[in-house]
Amino acid sequence: MSLVSFIQDKVLLPHKWKQYKKDRSEPQFIALHKAKKIGIIADFRESSLIRIVSGFHKRIKKEGVSISLTALILDQRDSFNQFEFDRQFPGGLVYLIASDEVNRWGQVKKVVIQPFLDQEYDIIFFLDRSPNFTLYDIILSTSSKMVAGRVSEGREIVDFGIELDESSPLENLTENLYKYLNSIGAPKTGKEINKSDLKLF
Repeated sequence: MSLVSFIQDKVLLPHKWKQYKKDRSEPQFIALHKAKKIGIIADFRESSLIRIVSGFHKRIKKEGVSISLTALILDQRDSFNQFEFDRQFPGGLVYLIASDEVNRWGQVKKVVIQPFLDQEYDIIFFLDRSPNFTLYDIILSTSSKMVAGRVSEGREIVDFGIELDESSPLENLTENLYKYLNSIGAPKTGKEINKSDLKLF
């Protein structure tokens, strides 16, 4: 384990987690049709994931909710066009985190992420595919009634979790999150859903 990883796992995350649990109200289950404000946290350093998150964003936007997105990107702040990202997430607020806005410990400069953190969310969708300290750190700085995403081994980051291994495509996560959160608590249609694939905390 490198010094950076050691500091992240043994010092920074435990401190942040303790503060998060102390400050946060008891998490609630929020069905998608009852949510008014949604946040999405993702990692766009693998460019193929942008299309998947964009499709998920558009499906949720059809539910008539307000959406804010924050995502890590590979480029430095002076090297990308914000409009190219904005047009892929129409009707939402997009806060991008450039590579030169993350310090050596993996934490984002406060001024960059603050507009996203200042909002209170019904649901935050945490769309990670593998452990990522920077995204964990952002999650633990947010205010939300429920965090939904992939169950991470050894991490209690999500309140509503889908059990998928890291090799599973991100589409599997977004499809399952949409399906279950759009079905549970929705008006009766005569169809029952199978809850055996869910893990709730």
